[in-house]
Amino acid sequence: MANGPQDQLGCGWKFPVQFECVSGKPKAAQVTMSRDADNIRESLQVLFSTQPYERVMRAGYGCDLQTFVFENISDGLRTAIRQMISDAVQTYEPRGTLVSIDFRPDSNSPWTINIDIAYRIPLNNTVQHVGGKLNIGSPQGGWLAQ
Repeated sequence: MANGPQDQLGCGWKFPVQFECVSGKPKAAQVTMSRDADNIRESLQVLFSTQPYERVMRAGYGCDLQTFVFENISDGLRTAIRQMISDAVQTYEPRGTLVSIDFRPDSNSPWTINIDIAYRIPLNNTVQHVGGKLNIGSPQGGWLAQ
């Protein structure tokens, strides 16, 4: 039973997936769980790292950031990325609402865009941030969590 707003934000597997030893049981491990705001942040990282159709039972789940590999960095590209992220969050992460999506060039790599996504958790009215890099200059490009 939920005792407060934080208890209603959910829990799930930690991302990236981690295992921890079960005390008193040699050679036994369990999946490490994340809770509350951490779970939402990690859920967003999974969403941005997943391409549509990668999940058999949820074919539409994901954010097709891979589409932008080898595109020229421009205002039009940033607008398309912003729309794709916004649509994915609205569709697949109902626990948060977008506040802003900001882009910064990466000083170490001209083909990488740093993205900061601010979102509000309506249940407790806090603003959280999740960030990543979008590498559009290589075939292995896509979302890299920060």
